Amino acid sequence: MYANIITRPAVIDCVLVGDNYLLVSGICFSSTFWHNPSYMEGQKTNYTPIALAAIIAITCVGVYYVSVIDSKTRLEQETLRSKERLERDRLQAEQDAKAKEAADMQANEYIRQNNIDSCLAQAQRDYSANWDSDCASLSAKAKDLNIVCFSDQVFKGMSEDSAKVWCDSMYPPLLKTNCTLPSAMAKRWDDTKTKDEANCYSRYK
Repeated sequence: MYANIITRPAVIDCVLVGDNYLLVSGICFSSTFWHNPSYMEGQKTNYTPIALAAIIAITCVGVYYVSVIDSKTRLEQETLRSKERLERDRLQAEQDAKAKEAADMQANEYIRQNNIDSCLAQAQRDYSANWDSDCASLSAKAKDLNIVCFSDQVFKGMSEDSAKVWCDSMYPPLLKTNCTLPSAMAKRWDDTKTKDEANCYSRYK
């Protein structure tokens, strides 16, 4: 009983024990069988079917594992691509939401500022209308007093020219719009305008 290690190029390693070869890795063919097929004719066991069966079995196992590994790799790659798509979609959705929020805020601010400007303009119109209304009233009253003064002075014997000069100095004509109001009247409308403007900002804050 003895053992040798036989190594041949393109032939799988074997261990020789006595007259038998033991498989180390893969399929083992003896050098005698490889170069002298008649050697095997005298042997009791024909190893050719066994070797072919082993080759087929190993090939099938290899194909199976390659298929499994390839399927697993494809599944991992598809999973990774799916995660990447989901991440891109999530980021895009966040960007779209932020853009929409910014656009909505800008639109709301535009509407708010437009409402404030309109409210302030209305407050100014009301202020001017109230002011001019008092101007018109004072102008009409001054005109009536001037007429009364003129008649009274002429009745008293003053010449018309002298009466006119006198009465115009006492009751001068006033502008019907944008006149100078007495301080009490002016303060009233100034305070009203200030209050109206404050209401505009509080209403559309």
